Amino acid sequence: MEKWYDVFGRRFVVRSRRRDVMSLVGSAEAAWSRLACGPAQRADVEIDVLVEAGAPGSLREVQAFANETFFLNASRHRLITGHRAGRRWQVHVQSALDDAFRIVHAMVVPTFLDLIERRGLSTLHAAAVACRGRGVLLCGETGSGKSTSALALVAGGFDFLTDNDAYLDLVRGRPRVRSRGGTVALREPSARLIPGLPALGRFPLRGRGRHRKRQVEVHAVRPGARVESAPVRLLLFPWVGAGRNVRFRPLSRTDALARLLASYPLGGSTRGVVHDEWAQGQRFRRLSELVAAAPAYAVSLGPDLEGFAERVRALLR
Repeated sequence: MEKWYDVFGRRFVVRSRRRDVMSLVGSAEAAWSRLACGPAQRADVEIDVLVEAGAPGSLREVQAFANETFFLNASRHRLITGHRAGRRWQVHVQSALDDAFRIVHAMVVPTFLDLIERRGLSTLHAAAVACRGRGVLLCGETGSGKSTSALALVAGGFDFLTDNDAYLDLVRGRPRVRSRGGTVALREPSARLIPGLPALGRFPLRGRGRHRKRQVEVHAVRPGARVESAPVRLLLFPWVGAGRNVRFRPLSRTDALARLLASYPLGGSTRGVVHDEWAQGQRFRRLSELVAAAPAYAVSLGPDLEGFAERVRALLR
């Protein structure tokens, strides 16, 4: 079984004989990007998930097959990596772990994100909006208020780019964020804080338990609000504060960079199996350019979001 995807012009394919692995890969699509499957003949990144017993014979076979591009082997007790530059990338995961979730989320996804980094796309755990072509990144941990802030800004007249995960590249040396959809996932208590939001009952509920969220379509909040990309001109780091009103505090470049480096899906490669030092170096360079190009603020969110959009517009001027 295999699935082909296109991530802003970077093609990749995931293959595995295990249905549970492929099912989890499919569920991870929304976390990576709104990916379009295509009948590509050649991929920039190939990920073959080989779940074996880890016998030495099969290890030699996989290694001999993959050494011409990129090879990753992981088992319960050891990790072997190797690569040869100058060719298309190929990733092979061999695991003795009988745990599809760990295989996909600790091995495949972080490896994929590092390889996409090699092709000029940095990934942040962030939402993004724009005002008159000027992009605003809303970065932070899960539950910090990124989605709530993004939808409140859309309701206040901003254009929408992405929720939860943002892809950044450089266009003529300037950081630019790409759009990856028109839906914002919100818990109902957070959604009720946003002035002017349509009745929540019209939006579907997805997830389980405390993770159940309303899938709010942006066009239902403000028709025509979605744009495809925008240069980043402002960084905001929202969090749920103790006060009632929204408060802004300027951040130094050093503080903003430290927060951005923590804003990575799955916590970054430090929680994964693979450490691609070259890709992480590229990521550090791009994020350093980002904090140099855009002022940053910590934003304390309260239950009263009235006037939030106007204050962000003032920061963009």
